[in-house]
Amino acid sequence: MARTSLTSEFEADLPGVAISSEAEKAMSFSYSHAGQSRFRRSLIRGVEVLSGARSFERIYSDWRIARRPGEPIFGSAVSALGVSLLVV
Repeated sequence: MARTSLTSEFEADLPGVAISSEAEKAMSFSYSHAGQSRFRRSLIRGVEVLSGARSFERIYSDWRIARRPGEPIFGSAVSALGVSLLVV
């Protein structure tokens, strides 16, 4: 299956929101950024590694490729995470 851009992929779910291809390429799965000190960036990235952020990044990448058009984002994401919901 060919990868599509975020813009076309989420067009129906996010009407009126435009995501440029430059923003898509620069997408980062980290809360750290260049405006922070080296120590702070290292600390944030360390916490991200210890909390399993990389596994969520892989789940997101797989979900993005396998997502069916028209499928609601929330339900699809919950399913990708393997979470069972019990509504009482």
